[in-house]
Amino acid sequence: MLFGIAPRAALFILSTLISFALIPALFSLGKQLKLEPEANNWFVFLFLFFPHHFYFSMIYTEGLFTLMGILSFLFLLKRQLFWFGLCSSVLVLTKIQGVVWLFSLLVFHAGFLGRERFKISHWLQFIPSIFTICLFLGFFWAQTGNPLFFKSASEQYWQGNPSNPFYALLKSITHPKEGEPFLRYTGIYALLFLIASFILLKIKGVGFSFFLLCFISILLPLSEGTAVSQPRFISVLFPFFLLLGMHVSKLQSTNLKWIIACFVLLFHLATFVLWNTSHPISF
Repeated sequence: MLFGIAPRAALFILSTLISFALIPALFSLGKQLKLEPEANNWFVFLFLFFPHHFYFSMIYTEGLFTLMGILSFLFLLKRQLFWFGLCSSVLVLTKIQGVVWLFSLLVFHAGFLGRERFKISHWLQFIPSIFTICLFLGFFWAQTGNPLFFKSASEQYWQGNPSNPFYALLKSITHPKEGEPFLRYTGIYALLFLIASFILLKIKGVGFSFFLLCFISILLPLSEGTAVSQPRFISVLFPFFLLLGMHVSKLQSTNLKWIIACFVLLFHLATFVLWNTSHPISF
């Protein structure tokens, strides 16, 4: 409104700018994690163009949330503590799943500290984000009398019945709700990535923290009793595409690499067309 731009158009422009900011952030993170140049290129390409990953340029919070998450890992590796505190605080404010990312960052940091992990001074950079979570819960408590009000609102929005996430996943695949056959697809999609999260454990040094980030992030929305929007939730989980980029870069056949790239782009376009026609499979 400040520049005479309609709110929806302004949000789209902002989301697009954030999605462009993801590119140098992803490249820098891959470099800090000591990826080979080709593996880093594939990591960025797959993360940005994998099917369902158009959300970063749409009017969703995924773009900002992912950028803050990537920068939090990056600044933690670079030991730029002020910027880490700022980005991790915005991270937990953007989406409640930021708490899972913060937990993963704690484990990630502990892995690099080794024997130094018992020194309190090495953990002070986490105070701003933890304080932000407390303020977030305090706000809901003051406004509604329930610090976990956001959970009740989430349950009402998704119209699911909170349950065991594994049961919800199995039910979505085998017995989706009447009129919602797309849940079978989103359930299978979630199951494949849930299995793939165990492969992340093979990444030396950081595998366990990445596993926790991805495994819990997939199960958390499933605990609402539905597999709705799993492709969107999974789109922000960069470790999957870091691992995939490492494996694709090791392929000997250039033609096979081109086939993979074309398939990814075509599938990405197909899911975007489905989203643009309001098909629930892409929401």
